[in-house]
Amino acid sequence: MLANFESITDELITALGEEIDAIKESGGSEKIGIHDGRYIGKAGARFLYCFLLDAEFNIPLDTPAQLHIDKDSHEAIIVSVQGFKITLSIKDDVGPTIPKAILSLSPYFLLQQLQRRIEEIHTGVLPANKESCMQLFGFTTGTSFSGVRSAADPGNLNKEQLEAVNRCLQQRVTFIWGPPGTGKTRTIGTLVKELVRRGERLLVTSHTNVAVDTALLPAIKALSENEIHDGIVVRVGALAREDPILQRVTMEAVLNRKSQDLLRQQERIKAESKVIQGTRNQLVNAITLIERVAKTEQRVAEARDALARAGEKVKKLEKDIAQARRDLGYLQSRLQQAEAAGFFRRVLFGLNPEAIRRQIVNRDGIIMQLESACQAAREEKRIAGEDLSEAPRV
Repeated sequence: MLANFESITDELITALGEEIDAIKESGGSEKIGIHDGRYIGKAGARFLYCFLLDAEFNIPLDTPAQLHIDKDSHEAIIVSVQGFKITLSIKDDVGPTIPKAILSLSPYFLLQQLQRRIEEIHTGVLPANKESCMQLFGFTTGTSFSGVRSAADPGNLNKEQLEAVNRCLQQRVTFIWGPPGTGKTRTIGTLVKELVRRGERLLVTSHTNVAVDTALLPAIKALSENEIHDGIVVRVGALAREDPILQRVTMEAVLNRKSQDLLRQQERIKAESKVIQGTRNQLVNAITLIERVAKTEQRVAEARDALARAGEKVKKLEKDIAQARRDLGYLQSRLQQAEAAGFFRRVLFGLNPEAIRRQIVNRDGIIMQLESACQAAREEKRIAGEDLSEAPRV
């Protein structure tokens, strides 16, 4: 019988179930030592803790685990892993600090997730491009693009690796497989470079930062200085190596370059604000001069009114300044959290350092304007008081 999508997915579900049962029967579970844990906040009803790993591990995000502290066990979920730092979402409050603990992972978690997704596709709960899946498994011929030129031989790929690159360029779906050490990452790096040269937009992802960096380097080296400066390549996430080439294309580096135009606009706005403030001060002085000219009882009444208005204005501006400073303190605290957070935690909690910095700059500008206005209002109040004391009495 010829294989079809339904029979293949049914076989995959069965095979995954057998593998999961075998792991469960063996009783195997991965135990990881962690230490120097500290409480960092809450997410809903759960408690967030940051620990240091005894060794660097590749742990999938959202993996369920058990946190063992002395004789107690607590339900936990992996939130993020960056180098030797791991963030956990724990069901229970386990105190402000945890000197050391053991993290037990379910080795079959990813297999269960995969089995569940395939079951949902098999039963129609989740949509799937069945044609592309059959092409991926090699049961049907993939769609080929006509008129696509082959990649130029870079000289560091063997025949099979170069053939893999050309297949990727010429058809919609390609699956590259090979044992460890056969040059898969190098092959993908050549493919990325070739696609960038052809003006294509692409996303490179991997479960390790090392693989992403290795794939990106050939593409970056093929770009001109202007293209790198303009942000043709943007590296998101933590770098696996201290490479000056990679550091130039991190999201932070690209955003810093792009922000120069905004800084120039800010300086222009400040200059315009000074002109406006100068005009305002001239108007205040003119009003003060007119008020001093009055010699009658009407001058006294007007001076009293001016004094009252200035007092109210000062109170309102002082209240606005206090609120703006509280807002600034909150934004600065948010910025510290965002800068300390990893990429996935930033996405999870909506922490965007650049957006927060723009808000801080905007809030600084507002505070400066409020303080300037408040100073002018105090001056108005002082002048009104002098006018009232110097005004003639009838």
